Amino acid sequence: MGRENRGMRLSVGGRLALVSLGVVVLVAGVLAALLSVQLSDSGKREAEKVTRSVAETFAHEAEIATLVEERDSDRLQPMVEQILPDADLSFVTIMTPDGIRLTHRNRSEIGEQYLGSRSEALAGQTHTEVYDGTLGPSVRTIAPIRDGGDESGDIVGLVAVGVRGLGRLGPGG
Repeated sequence: MGRENRGMRLSVGGRLALVSLGVVVLVAGVLAALLSVQLSDSGKREAEKVTRSVAETFAHEAEIATLVEERDSDRLQPMVEQILPDADLSFVTIMTPDGIRLTHRNRSEIGEQYLGSRSEALAGQTHTEVYDGTLGPSVRTIAPIRDGGDESGDIVGLVAVGVRGLGRLGPGG
C-alpha cells in the first residue's frame, strides 16, 4: 500500500482549462453587469424625456390651471385616468402648491399630502428626480402649473408625472 489516496489530481492542461473557464465566467459576469447598467441608464433617460414632456404639456394647459384653482378633483381625475394607459405612464398627480393631491392613481390618496420634492417647481423650475413614493420607486418630473397656463402667471399648482418599474433607479429608488 505504497500509494496514498490524494483525491483527484488535475493535469497541467486540466488546471489551465479550469482557470480559463473561470476567467470566461468572470468576464461574462462583468459584461452582463455593464450591459444591465447601460440599459437601466438608457431606460431612465427615456423615462425622464417622457415624464418631462407630459408634465410640461399638462402644466401649460389653461383648463388644468383653472381646475386646480377650483380644486376640482372630480373633473381632473378622469382627465388623468384617460391618458395614463395611452401614454404608458405610472401616474400623473396634480396637486395644490402646498402638496395636497387633487389626482392620484389610487383615488384614496386624493386629498392626502404628496410625497416628493416640490421646492424646484414652486420656484418655477421643472425638475426630474428618482423617488420612492406611495407607488414605489419612480422617475418623476414635477412642473409648476401657472395661472392661465401662462409662463408669467402665478403658480397655482404642480403636476408630477412618473414612470415606475425601471429596476434599481439609483439614489432614492
